[in-house]
Amino acid sequence: MTMFRPAIARVKLQFESLLPRELFDRVLEVCKYRGRTRELPPRVTVYLQILQLIHQTAIVGLRHLCQVTATASAICQARGRLPLRVMYLLLEESWAQLGRRIGRQTRSLFHGMEVLLVDGMSLQTQDTPELAQKYGKPRNQHGTIKGYPSIKLLCLMDYATGLIMRAIDLPRNRQEHMGMGQLRKHLHAGRILVADRGLVSFAILAQVIDRCAAACLRLSSLQIATGSTGNRRIIQTLGKSRGIKDWLVHWDKSPRCPKSCSKHAYGLLPRSLTLRQITYTIEQPGFRPTEITIITTLLDPDQYPAQDLADLYHKRWQIEVYFRDLKRSQGLLRLRAKSVAVARKELLAHVLLYNMVRAVMLEAAERQQVDPNRISFKDTLRYLQQFISNDQFISNDQFISNDQFISNDQFISNDDSFQTINSFQTTIQTSF
Repeated sequence: MTMFRPAIARVKLQFESLLPRELFDRVLEVCKYRGRTRELPPRVTVYLQILQLIHQTAIVGLRHLCQVTATASAICQARGRLPLRVMYLLLEESWAQLGRRIGRQTRSLFHGMEVLLVDGMSLQTQDTPELAQKYGKPRNQHGTIKGYPSIKLLCLMDYATGLIMRAIDLPRNRQEHMGMGQLRKHLHAGRILVADRGLVSFAILAQVIDRCAAACLRLSSLQIATGSTGNRRIIQTLGKSRGIKDWLVHWDKSPRCPKSCSKHAYGLLPRSLTLRQITYTIEQPGFRPTEITIITTLLDPDQYPAQDLADLYHKRWQIEVYFRDLKRSQGLLRLRAKSVAVARKELLAHVLLYNMVRAVMLEAAERQQVDPNRISFKDTLRYLQQFISNDQFISNDQFISNDQFISNDQFISNDDSFQTINSFQTTIQTSF
């Protein structure tokens, strides 16, 4: 039987609050997974992989850390048997479960709409022929291939919670808008999508409108409408003030179908779109003024003032902070796997771990009535790594006062840290 030391069993209970047995059973049923009873079923296999990522150890070290009777080879074979679709569904179902548990009162809304952030980041993999062929390697100016294969990870995040709703791996040379088709089902009425310049196109904006959602995207210099003629033209001035210019613009569909959309789907899109273009200037002492132009599907200037939309786009930078937590604090810089299938599972396990840490931060912030971004991601991850003997466990009814919380600029001792993260249970069940 797979055995856990008491401190690791404590973390296991936190896993079960995010990935309960019922969730696994439902996902396996959807995937029509059929397998005999094993010592390392899918649920235990996922737990072990997340534990390995928490402690940044090899599989051999994981066996000793968790006191698993199975060999390292058996653990690798169990990961190979795990269907990739199970990991994708676990990510989506666990995010939905967390959203219901946390509640809408902690969500930051923009005029009643949930704010979704989408952007991409890069990471490295092991240098194997399979991974190099799938994802590609960087080249220098002479065309020489050097370095490790690189993956571009496209993430859809909830701004208010920082939770990742969907993660898509792309080759390093693939443009980010190529993966937007897989994110369409998350767009519906009551949500607004905020993204940078790499995700703007006629097809994406038309699909957002078709899903009854909204968008606020930054334009590149080549996409800005500057006159009353052309495929992108100004049709009405909605307002001009110091530092902000607001226009109603008209975009015509290009006869050329983009690679991110099939010819059939592109043919069903409308021939033109009426959008709203806002240009504003950011002035910071000591720096040159920066002019930013955004495009949005929210056309009513009275209901959605231009300054509010400018402030909304400024919040897009928060996804870069979330990426920093994922890459630097959690250690998602280079994957250990040497095949494409296992690398994708490891990548999704990293995302599941990230969501679990964010969930602990959100629960602590909600209990202490503070902004979740005041809680340190790195410190929360450290607390999951801590080992505490049985006589140091804290009872369920022990809380810290409201003025004691973990902030980015405040480090609390180990004794107080586990009191802050109340979600850890104290009754330890050391076996599955």
